[in-house]
Amino acid sequence: MRMLRGDGSLVGLLLLLPTALAGLLRRNELLNGDVLYALGGLRHALAGGVPFDEIFIARPYTYKLVMGLLHLSAPADSAAIDYATHRRILLLSLLALLLVTLLLFVALRRWSSTRSAAVVASAVSAALAFAPKWDVLEPDWVAAVVAVCAFAAALLPRAERLGWILGGTLLCLTATMKLSTAAFAATVVVLLWLVDRRRAVGAALVGTFVSGVWFVLYRIVQPIEWMWFGDQAALVHDSPIHRMPRLSDLGDLLFALTNKSVVSPVLVAGPAVIALYMSAATTRAQRRERALVSALLVVTALASGYAQGEWFLYHFANLPILVTGLWAVQLVRANSRVRAVLLIGPAAVAVVAAAVMTQPPLAADAANTWVTIGVWVSALGMAVLAVRWRESGSASSRRDQPVRPVLLWAAPTVACLLGLAGTLPASTLAYSGAVNATSTARAPYHADALATLLRSRSAAVDRLTSRLGGPDVPVLYLTYGGRTALLPFPATCAYPSPQWLQRASRHPFVTTMDSYSDNFDCVSDPRPRWLIVQSDWMDLDHAPTALQSALRQHYDCTRSLPTIVEDLVVCPRR
Repeated sequence: MRMLRGDGSLVGLLLLLPTALAGLLRRNELLNGDVLYALGGLRHALAGGVPFDEIFIARPYTYKLVMGLLHLSAPADSAAIDYATHRRILLLSLLALLLVTLLLFVALRRWSSTRSAAVVASAVSAALAFAPKWDVLEPDWVAAVVAVCAFAAALLPRAERLGWILGGTLLCLTATMKLSTAAFAATVVVLLWLVDRRRAVGAALVGTFVSGVWFVLYRIVQPIEWMWFGDQAALVHDSPIHRMPRLSDLGDLLFALTNKSVVSPVLVAGPAVIALYMSAATTRAQRRERALVSALLVVTALASGYAQGEWFLYHFANLPILVTGLWAVQLVRANSRVRAVLLIGPAAVAVVAAAVMTQPPLAADAANTWVTIGVWVSALGMAVLAVRWRESGSASSRRDQPVRPVLLWAAPTVACLLGLAGTLPASTLAYSGAVNATSTARAPYHADALATLLRSRSAAVDRLTSRLGGPDVPVLYLTYGGRTALLPFPATCAYPSPQWLQRASRHPFVTTMDSYSDNFDCVSDPRPRWLIVQSDWMDLDHAPTALQSALRQHYDCTRSLPTIVEDLVVCPRR
């Protein structure tokens, strides 16, 4: 208790530091297109009178509830998401992360010293607050945040059974945020097993039961959500969950991990963390147990991104948070030389990664190859050095070391540094080592440039609003949700961004899905007065013949308005 009183101010400052720094760094950052897709879709459909439960945003219901809460924080005078709303939502997200940090610290304080808990909680706080731009508020990232809460909630109460209930309920929310994020819940159970086996088993059983009840009710009460759930899974028809594993999947996974390590350099410490954990075993039984635990952690941590099979970097949003937490645990336990490896090694990689992320895309195979080699050599080199210097220490150096104030500062500071590559205003949205990478994989995302674009486009939107008769005029959107979010017009269709109509122009099998038929019915809805088509997203020339005919029947694009907003075609109703 004396240590807690003596360190109180310092610990409080360290827990606040990551979110405060992130707030300053990210104050001009904008929400990414996927988040705008979901949030904008909700706002436009609700403004058009569509019930919340019937709105399609291409995400599971649990995530839709999260977006619904964010919607309540935004002004209701317009469906459009303006610059101030971007900033407000990011600020609220950081405040929520601060609460998560405090919850984790208080929970860990019950099972370790105040300083050890502060090191781990502040490092995890940095991983959350400095998450890459593409990760923030994606369902995978939200699930990872809830997973941290589940871990803390299971350990916090002195009453073991209360920990089962709280932890298990949050495990259910983690698993239902997105089907693939059930793997995150499994990771939490493995981590709980390392702290308290009874709590791990209890939380897992409660979580399984609550999840089962959730899915039964989900299917009975929300049949349309269940329809979307099945069709969404079938949409990515070549993902590993639909077939046997292939050798090429391993190559794709390694490639994605390399790219993620550039955006989140803390991942290069992953092999060292596992190696240190394994090397601490002193008996054959311990070695077997630690090998099994390590394997389970690796498999559950990678399962979500692997199962989705699209290799988007945000599908691995859990990895930086998990590795940072385990990295901080090893910092607490390591001797001074190993601590130096764990602090200096990732920090050096982070500086190089930040330089790569703030430059134009690499244009040569050789340059991308050197980045790949650098990532893997750094990761393996740190693992070898850490284990060697740990084993060469004295018996006293192989026991947990005292946590001095310098480490209290160093851990969150370096953890923040490790997040700079993916959060600097000049950093791109993501990184891909592939030459001629797609715009999604290597999209420019400079905060100042985007803010300027948003302001300049708002003037064009104002002109369009005036031309269409005001912001309350209902329209039918054939636009990507991120673009729809910039427009003020309400959507009377439950599909404010018509994913199924758009995908049918690329994949004919989509026309056989119930979701496509439901989306198709929006075309004949008599309420919209205008049709707005995003020409670079909705390829009407290759759309199904029936869809083209229905659109021509109800809208006259031969009398479309002159271009007011770039790449938007606006057609009046016949």
